[in-house]
Amino acid sequence: MVKKSRMFFAGRERRRKITKVFIRPMIPKYREGRNSRRQGVVFSIKCGNHLSKEVWYRFSSGPVSQTSDFILPVCLLPAMKNQTLLKIPGKVSTHLLQGVNKIQQIFSSRDPKFSILEIETGGPWQDPQASAGKVGQFFSGGVDSSYTLLKHSDEIDTIIFVHGFDIPLANQALRSKVSEAIKDTAYKLGKELIEVETNLRDFSDLYTDWGQDYHGSALASIALLLAPQFRKFYIPATYSYKNLFPRGSDPLLDPLWSTEKVKIVHDGCEANRVEKINLISKNDIILKHLRVCWENRKGAYNCCECEKCLRTMVSLAIIGALEGCPAFPQPLDLSLVAGMKINEHLKMFVEDNLKAAKQLNNSDLAAALQRCLTGYLNS
Repeated sequence: MVKKSRMFFAGRERRRKITKVFIRPMIPKYREGRNSRRQGVVFSIKCGNHLSKEVWYRFSSGPVSQTSDFILPVCLLPAMKNQTLLKIPGKVSTHLLQGVNKIQQIFSSRDPKFSILEIETGGPWQDPQASAGKVGQFFSGGVDSSYTLLKHSDEIDTIIFVHGFDIPLANQALRSKVSEAIKDTAYKLGKELIEVETNLRDFSDLYTDWGQDYHGSALASIALLLAPQFRKFYIPATYSYKNLFPRGSDPLLDPLWSTEKVKIVHDGCEANRVEKINLISKNDIILKHLRVCWENRKGAYNCCECEKCLRTMVSLAIIGALEGCPAFPQPLDLSLVAGMKINEHLKMFVEDNLKAAKQLNNSDLAAALQRCLTGYLNS
């Protein structure tokens, strides 16, 4: 692991706003109890004039990268938001730096709050650890990641589940439940599983919007840290080509995080949500553990009441697969569907469901979805 780096600034540079990073080996307090055998990395970030923040990762299996590639996605957007020089100790991929130049141009053109900045590193790496050549995919158990897994089942060796992104680290009960479900899915589909724990959002949420700007950077950071094990990573798409809009993870941004050794692919934009659910409805293993809920009302795996649960249940009902999906134990309530609170982006999913319901002459579902859209348009 890279030793802790000391940085000194003199003269005029001392007065500049600088985002600085210090890397050091994983410290003992993160290696207690059930995580005692897990590898880890920890580093400190001082973003501009703000107080230093410690970020850590733990992995269920290694090896992990000895380069500093993984730090660029972590620090780039916060540094751009704070208009600082970004200083990173250690070697960084030349190919990645070229991609980051384009990423900066994209974000600065989308939002003037992101300023193009100067990046200083310890130079380019020449030949890092050889890759094991596997293909990985980020997997949450949801519709998008399940679709990508089934679509590329012959190619994908390993799925990666991250604790601390959509499920807070403090929610141990739900984390345990979801972890067991994903372990069962990986085992029955013959895939390896790497579980990652990180407090990254404690840092990123101070500076950026997770969904709008940052979540693609977060996934890229983990891909680059696990790079010695993989030649390719799939990041599942949320939106179809028809409904694309600027997001932190999209088909334009994600590939730009690639290096000479590992390719990052944004996958699944060719299909809308109904089409994805049609594919995964044919796999009983996926249906058993399908997880879409992020509200988790009353601690439920899928609460069957929130907007995301309801629109997923509607898609399953349209194709006749809801009764065969044990992940949703409650019946579909059409009054809740009609009263769903949506925004401009969620409207896309309701419109896709409505179109499919009309095509299959499901008048009850179509009427409920139409009332939902009418309520949004009149709000």
